[in-house]
Amino acid sequence: MIEIAHFWDWNRVAVHEWTGAMRRFAACGHTKFAINDWIALRMAFSPGFVNSVKKMIAEAGVTFTGVHAPFGGQWDLLAADPEFRPVSLYVHRKLIELLPNEFGVHSYTMHLLNDLYPGTPDDAEKHMGKVLEPLLEVASRNNVVIALENGFQEIDIPETMPRYMRRYASDNLGCCLDLAHANVIAHRRKANIDTYIDELLPYIIVCHLHDNDGEADRHWVPGDGIVDWKRCMPKLAKAPRLQSLQNESHSNNLSIEELCKRFDEVVRVC
Repeated sequence: MIEIAHFWDWNRVAVHEWTGAMRRFAACGHTKFAINDWIALRMAFSPGFVNSVKKMIAEAGVTFTGVHAPFGGQWDLLAADPEFRPVSLYVHRKLIELLPNEFGVHSYTMHLLNDLYPGTPDDAEKHMGKVLEPLLEVASRNNVVIALENGFQEIDIPETMPRYMRRYASDNLGCCLDLAHANVIAHRRKANIDTYIDELLPYIIVCHLHDNDGEADRHWVPGDGIVDWKRCMPKLAKAPRLQSLQNESHSNNLSIEELCKRFDEVVRVC
């Protein structure tokens, strides 16, 4: 059974309180965390912050597994501004080299594009290589798998994602299945989420777990929406390349202890 890795809402508490929060997770048996996008970006430019976080996790007895890359704006794979692309590539390269060496993480989740993409999936398949191919070279040297996350456009809905896996076939490329995103798309298209999971199963490296009502990307805690966890989780457990199950929900008013209990119930059905 793969232990849940938490993004958690670190901005809920001051940095000097992070160690205490991590210890509360650890007391519940939850010792894995994922590095979120803004922490990763800060690490790229602040060696002092990297050292502080290393000290915190050592004191709390927890570890990191997986990273969510900076996203949105010009950080996504298909961002259009060619003038910013060298900056984006520099930061992604640096993180793919830095974080495995400092924290032992081996997955790097990326978005294709948060804004509306003007082209077709054919265009996306061709154009993403300008960023993806050089990053795959760095990922190969550092034993990292770049996990492309499914979203809400034609270019990144679940049935489109396998074509990118085939086009840029590499042991260092896979998929981040965001189960809640897939749930919304399944409802919009009157599709079966089981089919989406089956199509992506050979490529899944990371799975983002949160819930919604099928109408929008709510990032609710599992059990607060309509995702059928008892049906989906046993299927996900069969993914041959799965490294990390990651809590990407907003915990709202739940305590750390209540949040851990909710995710224990999700994992138990695997």
